[in-house]
Amino acid sequence: MSEDSANLEDASRSSELCRQAEEQLRSGQAQAALQSYHAVLGSDAGHAGALMGLAQLALSEGDRTAATVLLQKCIEANKELAEPWYRLGVLQWADGQAPAAHDAFTRAVALEPDLARAWLKLGTVRLSLQDNGRAAEAFQQALLLEPKLRVADQDARLPESIRSEIRRANQVLRQHYTSMLEQTLVRTRVHFPGQDLGRLEGAFRVLRGAEAKRYCHPLQRPAFLLFPDMPARPWFEREEFDWVARVEAATPRIRAELNGLLAERAGFQPYIRGVAPGKDAISYSGEDFSSLANSRSWNSFHLNNAGVIKENAARCPETMSVLDSLPLAHARDYMPEIFFSVLQPGAHIIPHYGQMNIRLTVHLGLIIPENCGLRAGEETRHWQEGRLLIFDDSFEHEAWNRGSSDRVVLIFETWNPALSEAEIAGLQDFFETRGEWMARFRKNATAAG
Repeated sequence: MSEDSANLEDASRSSELCRQAEEQLRSGQAQAALQSYHAVLGSDAGHAGALMGLAQLALSEGDRTAATVLLQKCIEANKELAEPWYRLGVLQWADGQAPAAHDAFTRAVALEPDLARAWLKLGTVRLSLQDNGRAAEAFQQALLLEPKLRVADQDARLPESIRSEIRRANQVLRQHYTSMLEQTLVRTRVHFPGQDLGRLEGAFRVLRGAEAKRYCHPLQRPAFLLFPDMPARPWFEREEFDWVARVEAATPRIRAELNGLLAERAGFQPYIRGVAPGKDAISYSGEDFSSLANSRSWNSFHLNNAGVIKENAARCPETMSVLDSLPLAHARDYMPEIFFSVLQPGAHIIPHYGQMNIRLTVHLGLIIPENCGLRAGEETRHWQEGRLLIFDDSFEHEAWNRGSSDRVVLIFETWNPALSEAEIAGLQDFFETRGEWMARFRKNATAAG
């Protein structure tokens, strides 16, 4: 047997023994689990699973010193792993060693930036060290990575200690957002004296958790921002906008550029991408997009994604010229999103909600086979080549292609016409302030390692 084959066999045997030990632990066979873990270490002295398993056993027996030594040995042998740092931090935090725990959690998130529970713990430790500003940054990162944490404090299945920690995180973030939003209102009043900002104030009260969301339609559930007292309209008509004719007249030029992109087949990517294998693609509002994660059944070619993608935009000058003449919705880190959307035969974009009711989503039909449709709210409409469909995506919506060839539309966003100039300015100020803060704390997070 070659050396590589022998190593693979040893690794497989170690993994199987670790799985066996975990099962033994779950069934209360601590001594058997101990023997299994030691058997693993007999052939691989630095095996992470075995060392962390033995640390767990030591903790269950009250030997915190042994658990600490085992976790430190695991860290030394597995320098790329975040998990042993996280577990060491939990142990140190429970023992009242806040500075050491801070270091451990910082190292964990440096090694694995998507580890939401480590960010949550890091925020808790920072709060105890009276570093409230950076605690808010860590809590925000945890909630961005794991949106379900926003309501997890109500989950009776979780231990009260964890629920209390989540409540504290949400409270800190509410305080931070309250300050941020109050500053936005002050600046907006200065720039628009005498303007009625009652709806903007109401939106901000909901955003910071001071007021419950009051939906005006059973199928409308914007997950992030609910602007109050807006018309309950899933669909808008082409005749309501003076720029519609300009866009539709440009269809041949836009279609020509699309044909060039399709011929090259370069630059198109799954719309939902970057999801690790085996991970759920859960949206902000809780829908599970796993069926579309990393799938070519829904492809996109982005020209703008809250910022112009220069190399893509350069390939579509006619399209960009038309779009640049429109009153697109602009908000830092959120809008506009402009892309060619390709839905393959048999593809179905599941029912879901957009994040905000302050914008409208616009589709220009470019390649439309039969048996394709888009439902928003309770009404289904069908694309036509060279014509626009305009809807509020904060209403439940879904799309499908039951035809025999690809469906392609150009998608962009514009402001909901029910908003005033002052309200739009206030919203843009908020997104800019929030974006500056997030850019700062993400820079801090990158530097954490």
